[in-house]
Amino acid sequence: MSTPLVDGIADGSIKIDSPEAFSSIIEHYPNDPDLLCLYADLLTRKDFKASAGEFYEKATKIFTDSGKLIQAIISKACKWRLSRPNHEEIDSFFSSIQNANKNQYPFNDFFNNLFRSEKLHLMLSLENVVFPAKTIIKKAGEIEDALFFVISGELKESFYQLLEHREKHQKQPMRILRENDHFGQVYPYTKEIKSPSFVEAITRVQLAKLSQAHLKKLSKKYPPIEQAIITLCNIRSKNGNPGSEIKIRNSNRYPIKVDMKVDVLSVENTEAEFTFSGYSKDLSVTGVGFVLNESSKEIREKLGSIMEANEKRKIRSVFYRANISISISGELVRMQEIVENGRRTIVLGIQFEKMPPNLQGLLFSAAKIFSISETSS
Repeated sequence: MSTPLVDGIADGSIKIDSPEAFSSIIEHYPNDPDLLCLYADLLTRKDFKASAGEFYEKATKIFTDSGKLIQAIISKACKWRLSRPNHEEIDSFFSSIQNANKNQYPFNDFFNNLFRSEKLHLMLSLENVVFPAKTIIKKAGEIEDALFFVISGELKESFYQLLEHREKHQKQPMRILRENDHFGQVYPYTKEIKSPSFVEAITRVQLAKLSQAHLKKLSKKYPPIEQAIITLCNIRSKNGNPGSEIKIRNSNRYPIKVDMKVDVLSVENTEAEFTFSGYSKDLSVTGVGFVLNESSKEIREKLGSIMEANEKRKIRSVFYRANISISISGELVRMQEIVENGRRTIVLGIQFEKMPPNLQGLLFSAAKIFSISETSS
């Protein structure tokens, strides 16, 4: 129930620094999750961490039950920063978030398609930021350094064609950003991207912020996060980001060495015409560079003729260690003769069949477990 008192506390115009005074207000509004979070924030500042955790937890449940998943994630992250969760609590929360995802908002899908460790590190990197009305969040021409998700409030985003890209006068488009929208261009990480838009808060706004620096570190450790960011950027572009063209790399390759067996299937059927043993030279979410342990002149000639004829050969790739393995289908797209460890051999470029982000995460998790020697990229 909205009242001038509750609205004033929520928008920051009324400040309460006494836990006792705030507690009496909570007694009248025990089911307002925003107030519960603000009270928990105050308790945290006063170093009443155990009590703060309880109120963050109450807010999390109300947010989850009402389908406000990003708010639930933020409040749960606040609690977990105060006290380390156990595996059971982590799994229970992620299961409830998955089951409550009825609206299929971009952030919800972005988050739910990741694996547990990826979700955990991502949510702990989210920063909860609040701006009063009429605050300029970012200006056109500034270097982008963060991705923002709108938790509450409204913002106006106006797009501009930057001077160095302008060919003719264009009308400046505008859109209103509301709950569950997102803005900010942080990908590719290696490129400085000038903001094509001016974003200003119309009302008081609460945002979840992911800095480019944090995302870059997370993506290096958890490559599926990078793929999820690429997907999110593509969704933003398709949903109308006028005046901006985002060029996105398909994927980064990581030097992960894993024992492999590869079947090159016959054109006529699914039987293996050739079977090779070897290891991965580099791995990405879209493919692998496979180095053969042995390659005779006859094998090189036969594979060379397949490539020259542009035959669409299906591939069955198996990554393994001891008696554990994972198999992925794909297609042979490249062949290159190399010198590896002082010997002449072949590296085959294999493109995987398209996989959802959760299976990409499974591949990388397995690869790290199976890896012979892992080199940082």
